[in-house]
Amino acid sequence: MDAELQDCRLCEWQCGVDRLAGEQGVCLLGEPQVALRTLHPAPPASYTVFMAGCNLRCLHCQNWDIAQWPEGRNRVDGHLAAGELAKEALKALASSLGRGIGADRIFFSGGEATCSLPFVEEVVWQARKLDPSVRINFDTNGFMTEESLRRVLSWTTSVTFDLRAVDDEVHRALTGAPAGPVLRNARMIAEQPEKLWEFRILVVPGVNDGQIEKLSWFIAGLGTELP
Repeated sequence: MDAELQDCRLCEWQCGVDRLAGEQGVCLLGEPQVALRTLHPAPPASYTVFMAGCNLRCLHCQNWDIAQWPEGRNRVDGHLAAGELAKEALKALASSLGRGIGADRIFFSGGEATCSLPFVEEVVWQARKLDPSVRINFDTNGFMTEESLRRVLSWTTSVTFDLRAVDDEVHRALTGAPAGPVLRNARMIAEQPEKLWEFRILVVPGVNDGQIEKLSWFIAGLGTELP
C-alpha cells in the first residue's frame, strides 16, 4: 500500500504526490482515513464504511463534511487496522440488527473510496480470509483510472455509480472535473452488467435538469437492461 501512496495515481487526476510525506493531491489525503462506519439500511443494506476525502469538489455534496476532510470535518474515526475493521464488519453483519435490516455486504462509500483503494482492498482481503462468501459493494463517483476500475471489478460484488452530466462543461461546473473519464468508466462497467447494482443520476434542480434526458439516453445506449 505504501508504494502506491508515495506516487499516488489511483484516480484520474494522477497527481503523483507522495501522500505519506505530507504532499497533497486533489483529495488532500495522506493515509486513508475512515470517517465513520455503521450498519446502513439504504439499498443495498450493508455495513457501510465511509472513507474520508474525495477527488471531486461537488457543489451539491450531501456528504461534504466527509468528502472535504480535513477541511470540512473536525473528527474522523481515523486510520484503522484493516484486519480489525474486517472483523468488525463481519460481526455487525451477523448481529441481530444486521440480519434485521437485511444487511448482506460491506459497502465502501465516502467521500470517494477510490482515494483509499489499497486500504479498501486490504479490508476486503482480510474479510474474505474469514468469510470467503462475504459480499462487497463499491460506491463511486467514477473518476478513477481504468486500472483502478479493473481492480475494483476483480473483487467487488456490486458497484453503485453516480452520473451527473454528459456535457463536459456542466460536469466541470458541478464537480470541478471533466466528464470524459466518468463516462468511459460507465461504459466499462456496462460490459460486466452483473457487477452493477445501479447507475444513480443525481438531479440538482436548476443546475443539471437539462442533463437528465441526455444521461438517460447515455445509459440506454449502454444496454437497456442496466439498472
